[in-house]
Amino acid sequence: MSHPSHILWGVTVMAVLGLGAFYAFSGKSLLPPAPACKVTRVTDGDTLYLRCNDFEGPVRLLDFDTPETHYARCPAEKALGDIATGFLRDRLSAAQTLHPTFEGQDKYGRQLVRLNLDGEALADIMIEAGLAVPYKGGKRINWCRKLEN
Repeated sequence: MSHPSHILWGVTVMAVLGLGAFYAFSGKSLLPPAPACKVTRVTDGDTLYLRCNDFEGPVRLLDFDTPETHYARCPAEKALGDIATGFLRDRLSAAQTLHPTFEGQDKYGRQLVRLNLDGEALADIMIEAGLAVPYKGGKRINWCRKLEN
C-alpha cells in the first residue's frame, strides 16, 4: 500500500500537469496581463508616446539605439533615422499585440520600456532590419562615422 504522502504528491503533480495542459491548449497565459496600451505618437526610431491604463507620456525604448532625426550630426544619420522612424511606425500599426515592460525613467523623465510586438522583441526587429544597434545605456555610437564605412 502506498504511503499517504506519495498519493498526495501524485495528485499534486497531476493537478499541475492538468492545469498546464489546460492553459497550453486554451491559448490563455499564466502570466499577468500586460497593460492595455496604444501608441499615440512616434517621435523617432527609439522614442514614442504611449497611452496605457495608468500612464500616458513619452517612452524611450530599451535595448537598441537608432540614428537621430531631430539632432542628426550628418545627412546620412538623418536619412537612416527617418527610415528607422517610418519602419517603426509601420511595424507598430501592423502589430496585433503590444506588450510593454516598464523599467523606470531616464534622465529626461521618459519611461524606459522594453517592448514586444506579437511576441517578438522590438529591439531584435529593429537590429535585424539594420536600422538600430544594440544599446544598454551609456555612450551612444557615432552614427555618422558608422555610416561612412
